[in-house]
Amino acid sequence: MKPALSLLLLFSLGLNAYLWFRLDRQSDRSTAVEVHSPESEAKNDTTGNSSTPPVVATSAAEDGDRELLRLRNEVSQLRKSVGEASQWRAQALEAGNLRRDLTTATQELAEAEAEIANLAKLSPADLQQLKNEAHSVRCVNHMKQIALAARIWSNDNNDVFPPDLVTMKNELTTPKILFCPGEAGVAPVSEWEALNPSVITYRYLNAGGSDREPQKLLLTCPYHGHTALSDGSVHRR
Repeated sequence: MKPALSLLLLFSLGLNAYLWFRLDRQSDRSTAVEVHSPESEAKNDTTGNSSTPPVVATSAAEDGDRELLRLRNEVSQLRKSVGEASQWRAQALEAGNLRRDLTTATQELAEAEAEIANLAKLSPADLQQLKNEAHSVRCVNHMKQIALAARIWSNDNNDVFPPDLVTMKNELTTPKILFCPGEAGVAPVSEWEALNPSVITYRYLNAGGSDREPQKLLLTCPYHGHTALSDGSVHRR
């Protein structure tokens, strides 16, 4: 009896071991199937365990890159358009200024032509009279500059006028001022070194004087008869 029970117990233990072995292998196969199934791959993707990105995500990234590139191109085109617009605006402004200058020049030309036409109608005597008048006005201007230079020189030299006109050359801009525009036969010099004092037009009458005698003659023009007083005033004949 005991040997039979021992054999039955051994058979039962072997059968249980065999069943546990089969169940364990079946469990391993199920786990492998779950690991390689689409659901498992999707789960791994959401948890960040998969290194292969899904096709849908890759396509969206490519679309985003293309959209970014398109936007960059549009921005570049807009910047180029703004630059061209600025150039056109500057050119339009320059064209407006040129048009205004042209209008002004045209008006001045028309006025000059009208003046020439009026002068053409004048007789030689009338033209000479106009020329003499212009010379007279310029002569007065020269004498005013000389009188002012004499007063400036005297302020720096004990309120005494210079001994001659050449002495105050630093107060005069050019020796041409010492010549009356109406004097014929004498060419005014432009350099002080080339000036001959004996050919100066104006007669200097108050050398060593001062403006304390304001009504005393300072300067005269032998051609027009204009006079300059020691107070700096100039009187036309």
